[in-house]
Amino acid sequence: MLAWEEMDYAARTEVWDRFDREFSFQPSVHEEDWPGIREPDPSETYSISHVYDGEDELYAKLNRELQDWGLRAFRTLLHGETAWLFALDWQHACYRFRPHIPFAVDEFGEWPIPLLPNGDYYIFLHSEFAWGVFGHPWEQTICVFGKELLALVEQGRPTLLSQRIRRDGKGA
Repeated sequence: MLAWEEMDYAARTEVWDRFDREFSFQPSVHEEDWPGIREPDPSETYSISHVYDGEDELYAKLNRELQDWGLRAFRTLLHGETAWLFALDWQHACYRFRPHIPFAVDEFGEWPIPLLPNGDYYIFLHSEFAWGVFGHPWEQTICVFGKELLALVEQGRPTLLSQRIRRDGKGA
């Protein structure tokens, strides 16, 4: 069993269709179309624009910290090696991600689909869509939703999730 199992076309389409329906996903580079999803209640959305200020060392540090937090959070909320969540990369390969199974990172220290949006929409979703993380590359935000996952933000907030701009889809 692999930590990152690529979804076939039918499974990927089914998940994206459900995500589109439930979150009203609207991909766009235009500010008037943001935030890109109907942010659920409860949710918190954070500006992450400071990570793109051009400092490679800072980017790597904050990205690593976010991934470490995400792995701990996913392992806390999911139990056992067979437990998984969806990892979606808009218009690219998507996966069932089993966070309890060890896996290698790439040459940049990133997961096959990173939590930090670096040019595409990255979405991590509980298998029943109960909680997740939505990364918006153009708005430069991360939306964390679901009571259980938000509680883990409060318990061990990564630095990148410190500048909240919206709560439950409304201005903070």
